[in-house]
Amino acid sequence: MGQEPPAELFKYASWDACEKILAGKSLKATPAGDLNDPFECCPGGYEEIRDAELDLLVQARSGRVRQQFLDAGCSLAELDHCAAGRASDVQRAAGRDRLRRDVEAEGPGKIEAEVSRLFGIICFSEARDSLLMWSHYADRHRGVCIGYRPAELSGAGRPAWLKVAYSHARPRLIFRAAPGDDAYQANAVRVVGTKACSWCYEKEWRLLVRLCQCRLAPQMRLWSFQPSAITRVILGCAHQQAPGASLAEIRRILPKAPVQQARRHPREYSLLLETLPDQDVPQTHADP
Repeated sequence: MGQEPPAELFKYASWDACEKILAGKSLKATPAGDLNDPFECCPGGYEEIRDAELDLLVQARSGRVRQQFLDAGCSLAELDHCAAGRASDVQRAAGRDRLRRDVEAEGPGKIEAEVSRLFGIICFSEARDSLLMWSHYADRHRGVCIGYRPAELSGAGRPAWLKVAYSHARPRLIFRAAPGDDAYQANAVRVVGTKACSWCYEKEWRLLVRLCQCRLAPQMRLWSFQPSAITRVILGCAHQQAPGASLAEIRRILPKAPVQQARRHPREYSLLLETLPDQDVPQTHADP
C-alpha cells in the first residue's frame, strides 16, 4: 500500500502551530473521521457484490447472516453447502438478495469507521506558493510553509504515502468476504486517498500512519520526526512577528535549514521567494 512521493512536500501552518511543530519535532495525525470535510473518507458503496463472495460470507460468519439464509428457506444442510451449489437456485437467490442489501447498507460505514479507528492522516502539498493555501492554512499569509523530505518522515513505522485523487464521484469499494486479502488495503487507499474535485488546488499528498504508533498527547496523536526531515521554512508575505524573532527562533532549532521570505510579486498574483542570509531579519509585509 502506498505510492512514491516527490523529493519535497510542504505543509502550511500558522506561526503558533509552526512553533509547536519545530519545538516538539512532531506533526499532528488526524483520525480519518475527524477531517474538516464531511465527505472525507466517506465511500459511495461497492463496485460489485458477486454471488460467490456472498456464499463465502455465509460460510465464514454466523448469527444474523446465517439466519437470513434460514429465513429465506435454506435448511442448515443446504446452508453449509450453499457455495457448492447444493441449495436450490430460488433459496440461494433469496438469501443472497437479503444479504446483499445488508452488506450494501452497512458495509461502507463499517469500513469508514474501521479506517478512522486505525489510521491517522498528515496532509501535505506539492505546492509551496499557492495563494489559496497560504490564505486558508497559514493564517492569511501571516504564518509559514514548511518543506519536508518525505523519505525522512516515514520513520520505522512503515506508513504509507498516498497521492490524493480528485473525483466528482465518491470512491466505490471492493467487496471480498475473506478477511486479510488485498481488498482491505485497496479500500483503505480509496477511502483515504479520494477527495472532491473542489479540493484539487491543494495538490495534496497524505501520510497514512497507524494511530497506535503515534505519540499520545492531550486530545491528539503526534507523529515524531527528526529535524533533518525539514528542508526549509518559508515565512509568509504578511508575517507579523517582531523583527528578527521568527528567524532567530527557526535558526535556534534548525541551524542548517534555509529560511525564505515570501514577498508579493509587484505585478502578478503570485509570490516571490527570497532566501534570507543568516544576518538578515524578516520584514513585516502586512496589508494596511
